[in-house]
Amino acid sequence: MGPLQATGEASFVCGIAGFTWEDEKLVRALSAELRHRGPDDEGIRVAAGVSLGHRRLSILDLSEAGRNPLPSDDRRFWVVHNGEIYNFLELRAELLAAGRHFATGTDTEVIANAFAEWGPTAVERFDGMFAFAVHDTATGTLCLARDRLGIKPLYFYADGARFAFASEIKALLACPEIGRDLDPQSLFDFLGFEFVASPRTMFRSIRSLPPGHMMQVDSDGACSVKRYWSLRWEPKVELDRREAEAELLDRLRHATTLRLRSDVPVGVFVSGGIDSSTLVALIAEQTDSAIPAFTLTYDDDSFSELAYAKEIAKRFRLELETLRIDPVSPEVLSRAIWHLDQPMSDLSAVPFYMISERASQQVKVALSGEGSDEIFAGYDRFVAARLARAFGRCRIERPLRALAPLVASLRDRPEKKGFVNLLKRFFEGLDQPESGGAMRWQYFLDPARTRSLFRSETLDAVVDDAFATISEHRERSGAQHPLDADLAADLAVTMPDSLLMKVDKMSMAHGLEVRVPFLSHEVVEFAASLPAAWKLEGTRTKSILRSAVAPLLPKEIVRRGKQGYSLPIKNWLRGEMGDFAKDVLERSALIDRYFRREAVRDLWEEHRAHRANHNHILWSLLNAALWHEQFVEGAAP
Repeated sequence: MGPLQATGEASFVCGIAGFTWEDEKLVRALSAELRHRGPDDEGIRVAAGVSLGHRRLSILDLSEAGRNPLPSDDRRFWVVHNGEIYNFLELRAELLAAGRHFATGTDTEVIANAFAEWGPTAVERFDGMFAFAVHDTATGTLCLARDRLGIKPLYFYADGARFAFASEIKALLACPEIGRDLDPQSLFDFLGFEFVASPRTMFRSIRSLPPGHMMQVDSDGACSVKRYWSLRWEPKVELDRREAEAELLDRLRHATTLRLRSDVPVGVFVSGGIDSSTLVALIAEQTDSAIPAFTLTYDDDSFSELAYAKEIAKRFRLELETLRIDPVSPEVLSRAIWHLDQPMSDLSAVPFYMISERASQQVKVALSGEGSDEIFAGYDRFVAARLARAFGRCRIERPLRALAPLVASLRDRPEKKGFVNLLKRFFEGLDQPESGGAMRWQYFLDPARTRSLFRSETLDAVVDDAFATISEHRERSGAQHPLDADLAADLAVTMPDSLLMKVDKMSMAHGLEVRVPFLSHEVVEFAASLPAAWKLEGTRTKSILRSAVAPLLPKEIVRRGKQGYSLPIKNWLRGEMGDFAKDVLERSALIDRYFRREAVRDLWEEHRAHRANHNHILWSLLNAALWHEQFVEGAAP
């Protein structure tokens, strides 16, 4: 075995943009906003009533041959593509056998010839992370598609006559036609969930194409959207547990192998948890070279996983680089928000931005363990939902609610979790509507706080039904078990609009491609076919994954609970970041327009005095205020 290496010629992760009229200067302006996503090259095509732009980060080949946009062999279909089609070599062989010709070895050309050979249904054959646009010069139509799980983003603007798309919102805002009016509903929902759910964005005029969907734009500007992939939640009752564990490991091994195709150095993010450790073990099977690895640590031991990451590094001969995070500087936070495009207050976003910057100095590709918690029930909220159901069956939930005021009065503790903090969070979620399922423990507004925090004009402009989207996805899944319904909602909403948006935007800010083997659709589909009891066994999260990878990993890693990248924000807001955060909130035009300033001050004072832990809402308000300054008021980051 030798260094990790690819079979193939060229592959690109990048940024794409375009619109349904001809304007070379404007398409170059959109492309320029995406330069960080593809610093290696630029490609522009303005012809047949459509303008296409592409920024290129080359992973396998820097030659001119692979420059996007690329045509099919008959030059009818022209493609701009962001992402990776991991099975492009296999598809290329099929297309060659069908008589198609290739001028390059790129996966983009495979997309073009696949559309020429099979039409839009070709997307169902692609295994990868992708967002692309295909211009059919014969009909004048534009076809857009986004991968099944939403690993790669795709935004669009449509007014009935003109249509524009891009990998990032900031590129679309380079179009003079597109306004910057904020959507109050998106702001309201963001404060509760800490992200904006597709298809909405923070702007009224811009939408996000949902994962697993295609969009056709006709020459007259008419648009239609359809789903091309749905996940089936139908457990296979005939499965044997040991056989299922073996098949799961085989699928993960195959997914990891495909995602190691690269002619540039490949690294891995390591936390010391079971997800990243599994990837390290599977990568180590395929190389005898030291693997570049990257991890984070903090001064606060309750947030740090460094000891476990070092253990994995020693066992699998990783070249481990450690980044110690002190309180985040205002400059770093502002840059991260700029690249996120929207306020998104996941406490791991800024750490991911920082570790991606460090990794990009050594590698162009890194593997990461995202997605495992969503398909194998790895979060505390799934345990909380199970406990709530058990209490309901035992008819003790109502007496428990009587304890809520007492629990709420307990003084917040500085550590990340701890019994008191977990107890307080459990009771907060228990008070939310049952229709939210496990997402009750991911929502940070209650009716009383909502009424006090927002201005009456804001409340008049929104619908206060936070869990409607969650409930819709739970019901649409057809899942028979409540845990599977919760997982379905996470995969459809939280994962693409929070987790994967963070991974894409924070890594591509530094020209780093992050690949997520757990989100191979073949792994996800298999996980959905497993009984719910094999995922959450009592309070043991990710049960079948732990069993499947136990032969590969140390016992203490297999048994560990969820930690994850996260900032000790609640402590920093009471300390080092306090003055900065207070200044931003005090000067914010967003706060003045949509919120009751005295209520924001009350939250701040309660948090600083340890009377309550408002870190999630305060961090969300801080993120939203900085985002508003940059994207609405026009202040440079």
